Amino acid sequence: QMKESQKGPRAKRLSTEWTQHLKTKEEKEGFEAYVRNSIGLLEILEKIVDKKLKKLETAKDEDYDKASWAHYQADRLGQIRAYNHIKETIQL
Repeated sequence: QMKESQKGPRAKRLSTEWTQHLKTKEEKEGFEAYVRNSIGLLEILEKIVDKKLKKLETAKDEDYDKASWAHYQADRLGQIRAYNHIKETIQL
């Protein structure tokens, strides 16, 4: 179990999405420690997501020439929303 001082000054409360599948307080605390101890992995995931977002957020001129541009744009915006949700969830 991590004490508040061990989490560091930037640490924020872990999203309930991480622990909603667990039943007891002990399980949740143990899993929270596990997630926080995986910070290196989460930092790599954040870099991967950032690369994907940068690519998605950079529209090319030829993208607008597609007949199905509206569908393409909707799909792109949905992907951006999903990647942003992942980034929010892994911010510890």
